[in-house]
This record gives sequence, structure tokens and C-alpha cells, in this order.
Amino acid sequence: MVLEVTFPTGEKTDAGINVRPYALSCLREVSKYFQVVVFTASHKAYADVVLDYLDPDKDLIDRRLYRDSCVKTEEGVYIKDLRIIKNRKMKDIVII
Repeated sequence: MVLEVTFPTGEKTDAGINVRPYALSCLREVSKYFQVVVFTASHKAYADVVLDYLDPDKDLIDRRLYRDSCVKTEEGVYIKDLRIIKNRKMKDIVII
């Protein structure tokens, strides 16, 4: 699948994505029982296009966290630090 991404600068690009087999059925099933939060190191502009494709009615994914929620190391690597999630205990969080 190729999706068009428009960045805040107005620049547009095509992004190719592959959706893993059973990813959507898995997302539909887990969203029945759990709060689904996507935490990505991607730019918001790109991530929203992909997540809107996966969840067009916005009823599967409860919250989205992007690169601006990550910690950037000295080497320029973005790390997802789950300590930013203040309203949940770590023992209640599952990363997939």
C-alpha cells in the first residue's frame, strides 16, 4: 500500500507500508478488552497517515504518542520511555 504523507512544511511524499497478516484482526480484538496506545518514534505527520489507514473510524486506537514523546539520546536515537505514562502502573502495561 502506498500512502501520501504531507509534512508540516507542505512537502509531500509517498510512503510504502506493509500491513502484517492478521494485524487488523488482532487490533480489533484487543481493542475490545484493552486501551490501545500506539507509541512510535515516527513523525506525527507520517504516523497519523498510517494509523488513520489502519483505524479510519478511530475506534480501535485510543491514544497516539509520537516522536515528541520520546527521549533523544546523544547519538540521535529516539527511545520510548514508558515513564511518561503517569496514569498507569508499569505492571499493567503490555508492549507489543
